[in-house]
Amino acid sequence: MLYSGKITKLNIPALNDFDIQIKLTETNRSIHTHEIGLHTHSEFELYINLSGDVSFLVENNLYDLKHGDVIIARPGEYHHCVYRSDAPHKLFWILFDCNKNREILDFLKDGFRENYISPQGDLREELIDLCYALHHRSLTNEEKIYAFFRLFAILKQSKSTAPKQQSMLPHELCKIIDYIDSHILFFSNDEIIWYF
Repeated sequence: MLYSGKITKLNIPALNDFDIQIKLTETNRSIHTHEIGLHTHSEFELYINLSGDVSFLVENNLYDLKHGDVIIARPGEYHHCVYRSDAPHKLFWILFDCNKNREILDFLKDGFRENYISPQGDLREELIDLCYALHHRSLTNEEKIYAFFRLFAILKQSKSTAPKQQSMLPHELCKIIDYIDSHILFFSNDEIIWYF
């Protein structure tokens, strides 16, 4: 018996080169807060917590982190790690700029509305394994590309499960940040276009 069905088409956009930086680090309150305060940048940042007694501030929201939790800081979002004790803190830090790839940029902006993602069950450990794979120098470039996109598939499958806590920022500073957020039309590399 012959089967005649519909043809399914898949449109895969071409990718321009973009650099991905990944760092595995262990730090503590005195080193980290001295080096990096509340900041923003034009790249996407993924912050994957492995251990430590920390919370993470993104914009006006504070999130308590446990093993395997992920913070997504989009371009232009103020963020900072907040130490609750002097315990050592181990994490993966992934930074990338995809302004040359608008399809990926739009997917990341539209596909991830939350800053906090907590993968559940086996997905949590698979995500951490993928971070180690990306960091491992002996993998081929193709294997690293697969790991990068699989990581985002896991994040897409996962949900934010933590309630937002009250911000640690002063009320007046929160109002200033909200004003800036509502008046930036476009943010890329070193260019900011304001609208009023």
